[in-house]
Amino acid sequence: MRSLSLLVLLAFFSTNAQADAFGVVVNAARKLRLSNHDAVPLKDYSLNVGTRQGVMVGDVLAVHRPFAVRNGHSDASIHLISIPLGYLKVVAVGENVSLAQVEGTINAPLASLQYPGVMIGDEVLPKTFAKTDLPSAPPIP
Repeated sequence: MRSLSLLVLLAFFSTNAQADAFGVVVNAARKLRLSNHDAVPLKDYSLNVGTRQGVMVGDVLAVHRPFAVRNGHSDASIHLISIPLGYLKVVAVGENVSLAQVEGTINAPLASLQYPGVMIGDEVLPKTFAKTDLPSAPPIP
């Protein structure tokens, strides 16, 4: 009985942490430049959401990274925060997958982020949280 209640608690907290996520970046690909004179091609990001989830070509989705913050005073608590990274514009869509390219970024240089760009595993927010609804980064003094 005790292990069953522990499993129920773990399931509750793991689904609760992902409740705001609409989808996840599952792949990133870029064409190779053939010479230094060519422009750097845009990356295509594969998302695990498609027409079944209401995604359409032209949608702009906010992308953010879940970031774990440990309590330096004790190892007992870990808090998850969501760091906004930018926006992805959907360029192709399938039933349960879509391709998107970076539409804009939020320039918030945080020391905690080792890579500020979009990465595999970053989460996308639903269409209702579009560009104008996402908080902008605070000004850097």
